[in-house]
Amino acid sequence: MGVADYVDHLKTRNTFEYNNRVVTFFPATDESRLKGRQNDFVWINEATDLSWYEFQQLIMRTGGCLWCDYNPDNPDSWVKTELEEKRLEKRKDVNLMISTVLMNPFLSDSQREEINNLADYDNELYEVYTLGNWVKFKGLIFPNWDIIESKDFPSNALKQCYAMDIGYNDATVLLHVVLQDKTLFIDEVFHETGLTTADVIKLLDESPVRNSRIIADAQAKSFIEEIKRRKYRIRPCKKGPDSLLNGIKKVKSLKLKITDRSLKTMQELKRFKWKKDKNGDDTDEPLNRYKNAPDAIRYGAMYLTKTNTIRMI
Repeated sequence: MGVADYVDHLKTRNTFEYNNRVVTFFPATDESRLKGRQNDFVWINEATDLSWYEFQQLIMRTGGCLWCDYNPDNPDSWVKTELEEKRLEKRKDVNLMISTVLMNPFLSDSQREEINNLADYDNELYEVYTLGNWVKFKGLIFPNWDIIESKDFPSNALKQCYAMDIGYNDATVLLHVVLQDKTLFIDEVFHETGLTTADVIKLLDESPVRNSRIIADAQAKSFIEEIKRRKYRIRPCKKGPDSLLNGIKKVKSLKLKITDRSLKTMQELKRFKWKKDKNGDDTDEPLNRYKNAPDAIRYGAMYLTKTNTIRMI
């Protein structure tokens, strides 16, 4: 955004400084950071992921303004009931701006087209992400999961692997997947669109996966062979009759915990839904949207639960 040359960015502390002002980034899962300091201004990203209690801890310690951004995908959220209804309508100390795809200059043409075309696939998604209206999603495939701090990801667990879904127009996703005590832990390594094979190899070279097992989309045979030639331990996920539904059932049988830095994975899980029939009822087929990270989660779950063998990476 044209400010990189003017700020002192300290990655280890997640801060940058400019003209005696400090901007600090921290996860809301770190309760000590919510209570630990006064702030002049606060920006909450994906505010509907926070609890009402966490919001209160922040606003009580904010001397100036507090901004929230969010998608209106849960009408039961405190954002709607406490802010939009009570404070905006009654106390009138809250301002609301509804920003749609038409107002966002940073979206690519392909992103804009994808969002505008949501009405062709699911009207609920269109109402929320194109029009900015509050809608309670029905038919989410994985509605229940918890967010954990990245430092609590069990990277030394015995059963783990990396799972990859491959795309170009769709995203290519690499997740670190751990199975421990009937809980599936997910940590996003990368999640990007428009990647060539060379781009993916570069990202793999920069990631801690050189000697680790990677389970990948079985349909991407030529891609898998190319990655194998680069000495990565990659193999296709096993396919069989009803493997898609069986994989979804397997994931649903486990607890899901997602690291707080796995932002794009969480965004997809919030939107990954069953297709509806002509009567508006859920079918047993997933909507062919927002499925890249869920597919990778499924590959990892099926691999790690296949046998009782310990999976070392």
